[in-house]
Amino acid sequence: MKTTLSCLCVAGIIAFSAYASAHHSRPAAYHVDQLIVIEGVATQLFWRNPHPFLFVEVEQDDGSVVTWAAEMAPTIAMTKAGYTEESIEPGQHIMVVGSPAREGKRILTFEGAYRPADGWVYGRDPRSAAVSP
Repeated sequence: MKTTLSCLCVAGIIAFSAYASAHHSRPAAYHVDQLIVIEGVATQLFWRNPHPFLFVEVEQDDGSVVTWAAEMAPTIAMTKAGYTEESIEPGQHIMVVGSPAREGKRILTFEGAYRPADGWVYGRDPRSAAVSP
């Protein structure tokens, strides 16, 4: 009995540790102590698990255009909060606020969004977010 119980405990620990290491740490991937705002045209909403991504083309000061990706919360959490695949459509002007990725990548967390065309706001309003210098 002791051997069976010990084996079950070890198997449970191994199974849990594999699950725990499978998901990334936000502080390891993003500067969670910083906020930035991007503004541009939504090009795609890639709605999938575990995290949807919103892609936004942002015009730079020199006129060039770069694409940013905003990593969202899991689809189930977004849906429960009232966000759907149709909330932002390609071609819409959008502002997004979030924490920038480490290593200089053009990725940020999706903390909130504002759509100027109709005043739609989701989560933290980028217009009033205290952005980092």
